[in-house]
Amino acid sequence: MWWRYLAFSFDSVIPLSPGLLLVSTGPSWSPTELLLAGAAAALGAAYFIGLEGGSRGQTLGKRWVGICVVDVELRGPIGLRRAAVRHAGRLVAQVPAALVPSSLWPSSHLLALAALAPMLAGHLWMLCNRERQTVYDRLAHTLVVYEFAYPLR
Repeated sequence: MWWRYLAFSFDSVIPLSPGLLLVSTGPSWSPTELLLAGAAAALGAAYFIGLEGGSRGQTLGKRWVGICVVDVELRGPIGLRRAAVRHAGRLVAQVPAALVPSSLWPSSHLLALAALAPMLAGHLWMLCNRERQTVYDRLAHTLVVYEFAYPLR
């Protein structure tokens, strides 16, 4: 289970690095920042959808820790359409936390908790089911498994 977070942490640095500037400066939503945010979102979507929907079902982070995304029933590749559903579900859970300006995080713990609630609920769901599926895994009918158990080469 913790391998997923390690892989996601590794993967987040690659496509989302332009978006890190927004977090560090606080969003004022100038045209440049909007363009940068859009580019980061498009790059992130292409990265996650393209690699998780590919034949190996792995991003670089997942490959590094030895896990992959597979179909619940067939235990094979999920394809681009379901990878897009999975990515959209992940984004819906993370958007409220991303919209809170960084200047408010230290001063308003209640707002921060409210913004993090959808993301936490989506990931805590993983602790409540045998297959360790998050909400977006259930939406896309996918599992994250160890690569050696279901090699997709």
